[in-house]
Formats: sequence, structure tokens, C-alpha cells
Amino acid sequence: MQESDELYVLSQESDASVKVRDDLMDVKRLEAVDGNGLEQWRPVLKGLFPLAAADVRTVLHALGVSIQKLAREAYTLEQLLGEVVESDPALAAVPVHKRRVHYRVEDCMAELSEVTAGTRSARTIAV
Repeated sequence: MQESDELYVLSQESDASVKVRDDLMDVKRLEAVDGNGLEQWRPVLKGLFPLAAADVRTVLHALGVSIQKLAREAYTLEQLLGEVVESDPALAAVPVHKRRVHYRVEDCMAELSEVTAGTRSARTIAV
């Protein structure tokens, strides 16, 4: 079992998964959803802070927002949130607490997660 506090960057323009956990920016793009609602995600970026401007552009592209002129060559998390995320009305940073339990089913790894943001919770399963 693992517990973590993460920061998700949400966009009105995209369903990409953009989160910060352990000083690492993690970006995934939704590739497919089958008829049962099962989702397939593709990793796009894993980057340490300070995050290079090129990686910030990758994040903004995944979030589906216009890539603005960036004032820095690299961004700390605080600079990214204050100067980039908060300046775009289509974006929001949301603190999330996640509790994950890992399992092995034959040769497959599986994860059951409970994700809490504010007063709302949801469970997810990944295989």
C-alpha cells in the first residue's frame, strides 16, 4: 500500500493526465477507450523540476491550451503554477490524495486506487 499527495493540473480543453508527484511532472495522454469504458494511456513526459521550457511546452500542448511565450528557460513548480497555470482560465491546479494498493494476478500487475480531491473520492483500477 502506498499513499501520496499529488497535484493535478486540469484543463477544460483536454482529458490528459498531468500531475506532479515527488517533484516529478508526469504527463499521459488518453489513447483509447473501449466499449466497456476501459482506458489506455500513453506516457508523454516524466520530468524533474526545475522543468525546462521545452517540457513546459509539452505540458501545455497535452493540456490543449495555447502555448504562450515562456519567460524562463526552466520553471520551478511554484513558477509554473504562478506564471503559467494561474494565468490561464482554462487551467486549474487541484491537490489530490491517493491511496494505492498493488496486486499481482498471475503475471499481471494491478493497482486499486482511491483518489480524494476536497470532499470527493473515486476508486480506480489499473492493470
